Order: sequence, then structure tokens, then C-alpha cells
Amino acid sequence: MLRTSSVDEMIAQLKRKWIPIYLALLLATLGVTIALLRLWISTNNEQYFSAALLSLMLSSYISWYLVKVLRVKQTPRQLLTLVRCETCGYEEARLYTEGDALFQAKGTCPKCGKGDLVVVGIYLRVPVQVGEQQPNILSRAARFIMLIRRRRGACRRG
Repeated sequence: MLRTSSVDEMIAQLKRKWIPIYLALLLATLGVTIALLRLWISTNNEQYFSAALLSLMLSSYISWYLVKVLRVKQTPRQLLTLVRCETCGYEEARLYTEGDALFQAKGTCPKCGKGDLVVVGIYLRVPVQVGEQQPNILSRAARFIMLIRRRRGACRRG
């Protein structure tokens, strides 16, 4: 399983690898475009002009993709574990710890003290931008639990 820090490291590593390649390609295509335009001016051959236009389109595509790569941002994320009491239904989202697995017992319930807390979901929380609506992690988990219960009920009936 990838840790959130390793995802950020992977993004940074890909940027370090690809940005110099795109810059070199951009400079090469711009150089070819300038050379083809000079040939067109000196010879007045339309084929050089057509090739210069194609080279210019390629350089604009490379520059667009370079900007796209530069805009990739490393967003802070949190890996959360959702635990639920089997007895009273108490739910709590905690920070993920190494070794958490679905349906694993994680201690006793702080609310009722009788039931076991069981891991019912592991989620990656990404902060939302201004103006976006933040999804409710617990409501997603509740929908997931209801889906599992429906499937279990269908299996028992059928």
C-alpha cells in the first residue's frame, strides 16, 4: 500500500524527471521552427513554411503539456481509519496506523464499554478547494455499511 508521503515523493520525482525532457524538446522544436522559417524566407519554398507550421504546432503542444505538468500540485492528504462499535453503533474516524485492515478489532468502545470497535473503512481525505463541497466521510462509510448489510441480507434470504 502506498503511503501518502510516498505519493508526494513520486509526484516530485516524476516532475524532476519529465520537466527537463519537456524543456529540451520545446527548445529543439523552437530551433527547428526558426531554421525552417529562415529557409522559407531565403528560398521562398512553400514546403519549408508548411514544415515550420507543423513544427510550431508541435512546440505549442509541448509547451501546453509542460504547463500541465508544472501545475500538478502536491496536496496534503490524510489516511483515515473508520471504526465502529458492534454493540451500540458508535463511529469514529482515526488516523490510519500501519497494520489497519478491514474488519479488524481495534479495542473496546469508549461510549458503551462493552462492544468491540471494528475497522469498517479506510479512506484518503483530501482537503477541498474554496467553493467545493466537502464530502462527508462518515456518510460514505454509512452507505458502504448499508450496502454490505443489504448484500448479507440478500444472501441469507436467498
